[in-house]
Amino acid sequence: MKRMQMTVLSLAAGVMTTASAGLYDSWGYEAQIQFTGYSKSETLTNFPALVVLSNNCFSGFAYSQFQSGSNDLAFTADAAGMTNLNYEIDTWNTNGSSYVWVQVPALVGNATITAWWGGAGQTTPTAGTTKGATWTNGYVGVWHMKEGAGTSTSDSTTNADNGTLQASPTWVNGVVGKGVNFNGTSQYISVPQNGKFNLSQTAFTISCWCSNNVPTTTSRMFSWYDGKSNVQLVCSSSGYFSIVNGNAASKAYTTFSGSAGRHVVATFDGSTYKMYVNGVDVTTAGSDGGSYGLFSTATTLYLGQRGDGAAFLAGALDESRISRVARSANWVWAECLNMASNGVFNSYGAVQFILPKISDSVSQNVSAQSADVVGSLITNGLSAATVYLCYATNDCTTNVANWAALGTLTNVGTFTSGAVFTNTLSGLAPNTSYYWNLMASNAEGVAWGATAGSPSFKTFGPPAVNNGVGATGVSYFQATLNGNLTNGVNAHIYAYLGTQDGVWTITNDFATINEGSFSNTVVGLSPATTYYYAFYATNAYGSALATPSASFTTFTNHTYYVTSTGNGNASGTNWANAFSNVQSAINAAVNYVAPTVVGSIFHQ
Repeated sequence: MKRMQMTVLSLAAGVMTTASAGLYDSWGYEAQIQFTGYSKSETLTNFPALVVLSNNCFSGFAYSQFQSGSNDLAFTADAAGMTNLNYEIDTWNTNGSSYVWVQVPALVGNATITAWWGGAGQTTPTAGTTKGATWTNGYVGVWHMKEGAGTSTSDSTTNADNGTLQASPTWVNGVVGKGVNFNGTSQYISVPQNGKFNLSQTAFTISCWCSNNVPTTTSRMFSWYDGKSNVQLVCSSSGYFSIVNGNAASKAYTTFSGSAGRHVVATFDGSTYKMYVNGVDVTTAGSDGGSYGLFSTATTLYLGQRGDGAAFLAGALDESRISRVARSANWVWAECLNMASNGVFNSYGAVQFILPKISDSVSQNVSAQSADVVGSLITNGLSAATVYLCYATNDCTTNVANWAALGTLTNVGTFTSGAVFTNTLSGLAPNTSYYWNLMASNAEGVAWGATAGSPSFKTFGPPAVNNGVGATGVSYFQATLNGNLTNGVNAHIYAYLGTQDGVWTITNDFATINEGSFSNTVVGLSPATTYYYAFYATNAYGSALATPSASFTTFTNHTYYVTSTGNGNASGTNWANAFSNVQSAINAAVNYVAPTVVGSIFHQ
């Protein structure tokens, strides 16, 4: 898969092209990830999408392609590799599945991002891995529970509110990597309050994956509890999930059964509570009774118990999150499907080798029979690249056979990234346009400097000139002469004029020009006179006179007559047909020059 961005700038001595180097062109591999499973009309901004790397994701993928552990992994918003995306490695497992969260700037149907890997010498992770960078857009706590061992679980947001496992809950396989299982009697996770969780009476979203049976006693998945006012995500012994606000007042709930893992989400937009299970809005009005207490989340956050040594959860939690925004139904649905059915939500393309990237830089030092062309190998890909120079009088773009058949195909040499090379083309024909292109080839494939419209130059030579469209703007005393220099650069132009064809009595010096059309106004001519003219062009390679010559005739003087008794519709060309007013005489003269008054006679 070739990635080229070409900008063409016409120069007097040739054509310059520049190629933009992608951030990861020197790496070995790339593949595209398309979110074909997102079918909603809403654009989700800065959505953290799960990408799963394994031998079953990208066709042709292997962990052995990485050169620097997981440091040589990157994601970009574009196929050219110009715009980095934020990402967080959740789990890195070269013997199985690795889980990576990538922040997609605008998730729409079939949105595509590009993964890159295979860069040697990466001693640190790439840009975009700053802690918390993936978890913006309202997230204040994200616990992947990814550790799989130990007594703490880290918060992936910039708040870094890490949780502590209390009473030794066990690590188990979760929906994404690992999760934490609680015994229902004493185990939980505590997260210290730092002020960031103060949800107040504003919007919020609380979510997690929960795997458990209907408990014998009501338990808590999330809880802030101070003995009176609280916010809790409840798993009830009556077989429902609910969001509770103050003194056990359920605001929304849904029933459940069985022990399968469920994505449970509660949202509050400032006035309305909603419950979602597995991406579906299943909100039912609360029925537990009790008064609606004020929010108070200024206490410790508990995962797996209420906070007072009771209501312990018997089951497992994974991917527990808190946001200070109310996520939309589309966001909740996409979040669930992206984790639960990653192969449906994400479409993983085939692995592509990163090809060399080469630039057709400039043609210079052009003469009648030679020219220099300059190129550079921006990157060589996985291995050194052999560069070929192609040129011909036809543009063969990327067709090697045509370049060889119609022109010349030359092996310039083998180069690595950053090489700049100049090649002299000799034995060229004067006044001839040549197209040229550079090709780089290695074991991974072939790349071209120009994929459409090869750069070109024209050799110098004797001029060729013609009289163009002839004379325009002819009047009594002047005319504009138009010509065209069809061959020869840096040619000085003269206009020869005379009243007899071939007898040139007037020489008008124009200027030194390159090929193209030109014009110049000659003055001081005589009225009612036929002039012949021809352009003469000369440069270092020869001279030429335009043939055949061209001609034009200056205007004849006109006199108009005006009397007080004249006929306003007359021609005004004599006293018998005089105009009756001055304006008529002026109107008749507008095609010539400004009239002057001589007695009662108007002259032009």
